[in-house]
Amino acid sequence: MSRNYLFFTLVFTFFLVLEAFSQDIERVNKIIDTLCSPEMYGRGYTYNGDKIAAKYITSQFKKAGLKSYTEGYTQPFQLDINIFPDDLVLKIGKKNLVPGKDFIMDPSSGGFIGKGKIYPIDTLIFSDANALKKFLEIDIKGQALVLDHKFEKFIYDLPRPGIAHLLQAGALIILTEKLTFGASRNQLQIAKFSVLKKAYPEKAKKAIFQVEAVLHKFYTTQNLIGYIPGTEKPDSIIIICAHYDHLGTMGKQVYFPGSNDNASGVAMLLEIAYKYGQKPLPYTLVFIAFGAEEAGLVGSHFFTQNPLFQLSKTRFVVNLDLFGTGEEGMMVVNGKALTKEFEWIKQINDEQQYLPTIKKRGQAANSDHYFFSQKGIPAFFFY
Repeated sequence: MSRNYLFFTLVFTFFLVLEAFSQDIERVNKIIDTLCSPEMYGRGYTYNGDKIAAKYITSQFKKAGLKSYTEGYTQPFQLDINIFPDDLVLKIGKKNLVPGKDFIMDPSSGGFIGKGKIYPIDTLIFSDANALKKFLEIDIKGQALVLDHKFEKFIYDLPRPGIAHLLQAGALIILTEKLTFGASRNQLQIAKFSVLKKAYPEKAKKAIFQVEAVLHKFYTTQNLIGYIPGTEKPDSIIIICAHYDHLGTMGKQVYFPGSNDNASGVAMLLEIAYKYGQKPLPYTLVFIAFGAEEAGLVGSHFFTQNPLFQLSKTRFVVNLDLFGTGEEGMMVVNGKALTKEFEWIKQINDEQQYLPTIKKRGQAANSDHYFFSQKGIPAFFFY
């Protein structure tokens, strides 16, 4: 069975599943709502949110009739990960800032508990030797430094004495227009906050901060892998993948539900599994819910280095990430590299009008398809 035939068949069935979303929207919404519930703790690493989500997804694998390469569908792997398990406090002057609304932690922030004076960083230290010399003479140990985000990148250009002095502070407050959280496998020596400019009281002179940061070394998380054997060509494999992890929690007050990123992709993956668990295709479908994508594509990299079957049998990889509702159309990463396959998708959509538009872009190391592409396995990332 040629790769072209395999992929054409998969693309056709993929769009059939898009129709199924509207037909079985109750199940799709239930999956998304469950994955985004507070009980999943943002599918991160605080309070074992990743493991709770994994248990739910593997239960869906079982219901869909997927077979497993391993016990319980899991492929464990380890990573270092920085988390914030306890309440976060940031008081600027007389104003208590609200975590998740007024500020977030830098994902690589260290921990610190204390109070101190506020020192706005003179941005001349990045270009003027005399200004840097004056900065080095200030006793900032345990104090709070404040810097506009436009100058943050210049910190890394400071000479070593400047960086070492900065790290003596208790906290570094970056003033920004937008709050964006993430996941980090490293931890800084300083508590680092991102604070909305509009929430920051500019005339404040003192700050109180309380941050507990824990760098979990060798934390064990997992990929989740199931498959439907092909009826005619079981050695010809199509991989459908979507990462299930998200950003977890930030203290006890804030969790990040991750509906679009990537409960929607997992719901699509499970819908395909349910559809073909009852009616297998001629070739094998492998379903992978990757862990630790937000921490740097850790799960997919581990899998491509430690596959549970011969990767050479893989004819194509379809990665579902940031899938959303499709109301604004779909982008295909690697569409400019795999032009023939992209044109198949576009032709089917033009004929059937499943989506308003389908666009293509080039290669990008921005999701779990990447390491398959690096090994020469054709892959698309749909979003």
